[in-house]
Amino acid sequence: MEMELPPRPKLFDFHGVSMTHYFTDNWENIQNFQARPDDILIATYPKAGTTWVSYILDLLHFGQTAPERQTSLPIYERVPFLESDFHILPPGTELADKLSTSPRLIKTHLPVQLVPKSFWEQNCRVVYVARNAKDNAVSYFHFDRMNQADPEPGDWNNFLQRFIDGKMVFGPWHDHVTGWWERKQTHSKLHYLFYEDMVEDTGRELDRLCSFLGLSPSAEEKERVRGGVQFDNMKKNNMANYSTVSIMDFKISPFMRKGILLRKSRMELPPRPKLFDFHGVSMTNYFTDNWDNVQNFQARPDDILIATYPKAGTTWVSYILDLLYFGQTDPERQTPIFEKVPFLELLIPLYPPGVEVLDNLTTSPRLIKTHLPVQFLPKSFWEQNCRIVYVARNAKDNAVSYFHFDRMNQAQPEPGDWNNFLQRFMDGKMVFGSWYDHVTGWWEKKQTHSKILYLFYEDMVEDTGRELDRLCSFLGLSTSAEEKERVRGGVQFDTMKKNTMANYSKDLVMDFKISPFMRKGKVGDWKNHFTVAQSEQFDEDYKKKMKNTTVQFRTMELPPRPKLFDFHGVSMTNYFTDNWDNVQNFQARPDDILIATYPKAGLSTSAEEKERVRGGVQFDTMKKNTMANYSKDLVMDFKISPFMRKGTTWVSYILDLLYFGQTDPERQTPIFEKVPFLELLIPLYPPGVEVLDNLTTSPRLIKTHLPVQLLPKSFWEQNCRIVYVARNAKDNAVSYFHFDRMNQAQPEPGDWNNFLQRFMDGKMVFGSWYDHVTGWWEKKQTHSKILYLFYEDMVEDTGRELDRLCSFLGLSPSAEERERVRGGVQFDNMKKNNMANYSKDLVMDFKISPFMRK
Repeated sequence: MEMELPPRPKLFDFHGVSMTHYFTDNWENIQNFQARPDDILIATYPKAGTTWVSYILDLLHFGQTAPERQTSLPIYERVPFLESDFHILPPGTELADKLSTSPRLIKTHLPVQLVPKSFWEQNCRVVYVARNAKDNAVSYFHFDRMNQADPEPGDWNNFLQRFIDGKMVFGPWHDHVTGWWERKQTHSKLHYLFYEDMVEDTGRELDRLCSFLGLSPSAEEKERVRGGVQFDNMKKNNMANYSTVSIMDFKISPFMRKGILLRKSRMELPPRPKLFDFHGVSMTNYFTDNWDNVQNFQARPDDILIATYPKAGTTWVSYILDLLYFGQTDPERQTPIFEKVPFLELLIPLYPPGVEVLDNLTTSPRLIKTHLPVQFLPKSFWEQNCRIVYVARNAKDNAVSYFHFDRMNQAQPEPGDWNNFLQRFMDGKMVFGSWYDHVTGWWEKKQTHSKILYLFYEDMVEDTGRELDRLCSFLGLSTSAEEKERVRGGVQFDTMKKNTMANYSKDLVMDFKISPFMRKGKVGDWKNHFTVAQSEQFDEDYKKKMKNTTVQFRTMELPPRPKLFDFHGVSMTNYFTDNWDNVQNFQARPDDILIATYPKAGLSTSAEEKERVRGGVQFDTMKKNTMANYSKDLVMDFKISPFMRKGTTWVSYILDLLYFGQTDPERQTPIFEKVPFLELLIPLYPPGVEVLDNLTTSPRLIKTHLPVQLLPKSFWEQNCRIVYVARNAKDNAVSYFHFDRMNQAQPEPGDWNNFLQRFMDGKMVFGSWYDHVTGWWEKKQTHSKILYLFYEDMVEDTGRELDRLCSFLGLSPSAEERERVRGGVQFDNMKKNNMANYSKDLVMDFKISPFMRK
């Protein structure tokens, strides 16, 4: 029989929180409550899943040792309501004090600032459950209708307004969930659950709870608990459904009503934002509303910034870094990646500002994400000399990925159809501005800021392990081979796509019915979206916008292979004649060093230094070196043949190490940028003359294949030193054949028989081998500053030829420096070195052959 209760209570302000006397009459005893170290506090806003989690914990802790509890004791006696004092029941503090169980399970709805201090002093474990605001409001409304101990709710319209205004028992929902969230950042024993996650996968959240509580139930026991706490089972269970509580009127509504989700926790956002100009960059208010705080953000010296243009691999690198730093010390980090690596400039409904999340991060180092163009980065990152990892993705794939991202991300402007989106991408009318300005801006900054590592998405796809090694080297980490392999396996695309802590499935602004956040992760998917006309228009636009930068991407399409024609009596292609006036008018400097060879012919000094260089430029070392093996060259097809088959690159790499190996040992720049090709003018690249004019090194190292009679006269006028390398005709012909097979910027070589006949006839780019080697030999007789080397002599006795080089160049490197070079330029090392193996060259097809072959 239900006891008569006094009239429904009135709401009043209590320490800044709306309350009723049922939760304040026993206040002194509440605040003086003595928690125990093993107490477990279950905290929620009303109607957010308190009873559900209480029942789960009771079953986990006592389901086997005291199964009779489930049928003899109501849940509100097994898990007392700390602050309640309803007069028909003993006060919650009294019930808790009389509990004989260990641990004691205690329930509260108090906002975090009103929790008795003894819970913090005893370092108790706390499980907080949050439910999305809309479902919480609906559930609270029906609860108030049937609960005679709560204020009269009125009609739904008035109740909702009070909910929005925070005029509810236990105060505003917003303050409650955010207050406990903030406390979670500083209290390691607080486990923050979401009601929606529990509905979605009770088993998964049960596993997380067990991990937090240090429990190891058997699979069978877990399944028993999981089945027992299903909503329909609990609704029928008199020990869980509050049917024995006399203050609730079940004729109006059951205590357990539906337990369903309104929208799986995805709150309604305002309409999609509009793009506007912000200091010359297209932005939306979500990234500018907190601008002063973003600009005043205080970076720390050990912060690591992950910077990208949107959809270029941010999450991938964020996850890699999180695993590298915290994968061993905190392997259970069951926190979404966007919380572990906060988004600096973000200020969006439903989330705390990125700056605020970062300020509350307790990890060291802090991992920070940004999409800001380089000129917008807060100055404290430069002042603190922070390490920065920038990831760039080729423009076409980036555009496709960005399009699908905008379709499913409700916090982005409406993308429109693909055709219109692509035009906006080319025009730079995107959130965070122009792709072109973004990637080149950060590239330029890299040249003057030594703590920027510039990664390419395509390189990461091609060889994740290799790029992981580069990351570890940059970060100064000494990760074991076993740990690296664990990280490499964990960050594979398919693995991350299924990982709810990495795939953004916890993000409330993304609509996964339209598209997944992680879609394909492939290189070249643009071919499934671009029409031929779109691709041609894009390529033309790309060439104009990227003509003044040295950064290169492996995507753009080249024209058909060029045709050979006669040019001043020498066979040439347009790639070496289109810039002829500028080549001939090139202004050499007295200290320039020219490396001249026929194509595919293959530089101070104590004895120790000669040995360092001799060993360092061994072919096997260079062949593995991506800074030497032309693997970065976009015109070469390494599926056909390797690039490294001769000596031009070998000598270029020797000279670069001799001159800059000590002063700039990190030179993470491809060899074809460090030693520019004078006469080259090819799509996707700035002209060789222009690259040379912008070189800041002294001396400038310059490569040419020009026959002696076509060399710009300024080299003779300035009396420059010239190193010429000649190779025997037969080996040169074989090497040239394989090079032409894989180099898309060379004429089609045909079969070996026809190629050999053309070689003998001198119908080759740069003319006749015979005329080339003899022409430079004759010039050597009258020009004292030409050193004429033979490839075969270098192979036979590298040390002896290094003696000649050092003597010619007047260099005297140390023994230690010589040893460093010796290890660096072995052929196999250069072949793997992206800065040497031409893997960054856009015109080479490495499927045909590697640049460095044998």
